[in-house]
Amino acid sequence: VDLLRDYAARKGFAEMDAKAESIINRIEERYVNGIGLPVEDEDTSDVAMSKRLVQENDCGFMEALGSLSELDSALDEAALCLQHTESYERFIRHAVEEVTRARELRFINKEKALQSKLNEDAENKIDDGDNNTKAPDQQQQQSATTTGNKPPAKIEILPEITQLNDTVAEIGGHYSGLERILLLASMQRAFLAALYPDDTNFSPIAILAARDPNSPGSRALQTSIVEECLYAAQRSTQRAFATGHTGTACAAANFCADTLGRALLEVLVRRSESSTSLLK
Repeated sequence: VDLLRDYAARKGFAEMDAKAESIINRIEERYVNGIGLPVEDEDTSDVAMSKRLVQENDCGFMEALGSLSELDSALDEAALCLQHTESYERFIRHAVEEVTRARELRFINKEKALQSKLNEDAENKIDDGDNNTKAPDQQQQQSATTTGNKPPAKIEILPEITQLNDTVAEIGGHYSGLERILLLASMQRAFLAALYPDDTNFSPIAILAARDPNSPGSRALQTSIVEECLYAAQRSTQRAFATGHTGTACAAANFCADTLGRALLEVLVRRSESSTSLLK
């Protein structure tokens, strides 16, 4: 427990999570509740100018949390720490269950040995011709097995909720917040990259090109925004599920679905409406 607390304090997860919360609110306010980026209305014909505007409109992510690769590496390390901790906690609980099962099995074996001994004594008395003591011996046997030996009381070796569980839950909460801001920042990078022309951001529509290269619409291009956002969500959920911590995995699945259903959908709708107005 102390090692985990020292690790979380040394990495500054609480401070990073607090900064991430404010950045999450800015990104959601811009893409979900707002009208998009200020640079969307600017002249983006100059690629260098567009890239500079992109870097200046990251909602303060770089200044507060560093680069995406740095945060991604930190989350890999945190996920590995949570994974090992969950494995250790499950091993300890399995050992406790085995101890409890061994106590119950020991009691059952003692009862069986006592039952066999009483039956053997009763048979010996019968063989000696003392048939009148058969009924009292049976009563004594029942009394010994039912009232004389009670099952062992259950001992709470390990409580349901331990300090380790509380510490892991706290770290998992910070981890989920940082995983969410990494997803939003990755999606924001995809949104920003689509603001200036670049061949790496577009690819031919495979279905149309495969039918007939000369057919109408065969040269249409599709953006990589959806692909990049889905990849970021897949990476976040897989890493969260790899921790083995139920709360962290559920949180990752919830905010990934929510982010894709709100931020990505709003951006795609806005871009579609803008493209339609230009075609008119």
